[in-house]
Amino acid sequence: MVLPPAKIVQAHKGELSLPNNQMRLDIEEGIPGFIKHRLKSELGFLGLDMLHPEVTSQSIPALRGWLDPDCLPEHPEGYRIEISPGGITFSSSTVLGLGHACTTLRYLVAKVDLSGKKASIQPMILEDWPSYAWRGMHLDVARHFFPVETIKRYLDILALHKINRFHWHLTDDQGWRLEIPILPRLTEIGGWRTGADGKKYGGFYTAQDVKEVLIYAQYLGIVVVPEIEMPGHVRALLAAYPDLCCTEEAQSVPSTWGVFDDVLCVGREETFRVVRTILDYVCELFPGKYVHFGGDEVPLKRWNACPHCQRTVMEEYLLGTASLQGWFTTRIAAYLAEKGKIAIGWDEILEGEPPEGTAIMAWRSEEHGANAAKAGYPVIMSPGRYCYFDHSQGGDGEPEAFPAVLPLERVLQFNPMPPKLDKAHHSNILGGQANLWTERIATPEHLEYMLLPRLTALASNLWHGKPDEGTVRAELPRHLELLSRLGYNYRALEHDR
Repeated sequence: MVLPPAKIVQAHKGELSLPNNQMRLDIEEGIPGFIKHRLKSELGFLGLDMLHPEVTSQSIPALRGWLDPDCLPEHPEGYRIEISPGGITFSSSTVLGLGHACTTLRYLVAKVDLSGKKASIQPMILEDWPSYAWRGMHLDVARHFFPVETIKRYLDILALHKINRFHWHLTDDQGWRLEIPILPRLTEIGGWRTGADGKKYGGFYTAQDVKEVLIYAQYLGIVVVPEIEMPGHVRALLAAYPDLCCTEEAQSVPSTWGVFDDVLCVGREETFRVVRTILDYVCELFPGKYVHFGGDEVPLKRWNACPHCQRTVMEEYLLGTASLQGWFTTRIAAYLAEKGKIAIGWDEILEGEPPEGTAIMAWRSEEHGANAAKAGYPVIMSPGRYCYFDHSQGGDGEPEAFPAVLPLERVLQFNPMPPKLDKAHHSNILGGQANLWTERIATPEHLEYMLLPRLTALASNLWHGKPDEGTVRAELPRHLELLSRLGYNYRALEHDR
């Protein structure tokens, strides 16, 4: 969990003294080196000096980490930390659990006054594990592009909150951000737009950029989930390849926001050839088992007037134009399954009949998520009322351009489990995530401000499995002190009074 840092199994008497703010770091052979690196860098930043394990002074306590197959084996992300007068031991049955233990140790050390030479920690045994396997955070890099270093800093913030899924929204109407060498126009043309000021704006990620992000995410225990929007929100793609549009008309990458009529022409087999080429590359580049293919906000205007799409309606014995999206969804999800991937789509894809096993990301309401779970689909809860962090936090200083308000208090109330969902379907709820769309967010500083501290509330609820508003509220001031020490930009609590 995030706040407070775990379930205390047993409290001990006495104290663990840290002479000269030093400990010996003793990590079991066989544990990946990044665990040791995380501890040395993260705890060292807070002022705790991690010495080599061969230091013989008995007065310097040891920090020991080891993989223990018997440590909470029923909880793959679980861990145990034992603090005694003789030192600290942390263990887990998985490397992922050890990573979470590192994060909790950072929280514990952050609470210790290391300004003098006689720091101490209260001995205890604590155990911890998450309630949900999917604890996600999304970032839209299509509306505004953010370089790799900003993405890595974003991942640092997610890891600090034990978020384990990074949903990378790579394409949309306003920009195509993933270079695909076999389709170079996607980034040569689709990766750039001209603003109202006449200046060119854009950018994209190369395969090397993506690999750098993937390696860093793995180091933090985070799975990267790519999203390639289709069949709507594809104006950047159509600017590059206009023959994939029903009208075949040349068009530019838009610099305004909204939902556009031009979508993929799903009545032509050439469209599926290009889509398969894109997905082949994405599946090869991203090793995770999930690929998000969008599926939201698809107007029917072009399909209604397109002879190719109308012919498909007749040849496939569909009920009408509105059935085309479901037919498209089925083909795409089935193709991803052939590639060994699990398809994820926004909850609009339920208007068709997505294949069994397709994951549903419920953004329009909790009811949409509940209905998907009842139908047997795996569900990620992300209702806009609680989870759209592009919405204003309210109060002083927020620009009027933000269309809706999502204060911290409401995020604190988010329950990933739909309240009216029968217990028989609870296992279909994988977890939840928040989304950060960037139409009005152009800088890394603003990105962090919109993320924090709302992410703290979300992460706590996802880890616990239910809201714990009182506890989080009580711990937030100390947590914000840590965020400040780490140099993150966040919204101060006084704004919420």
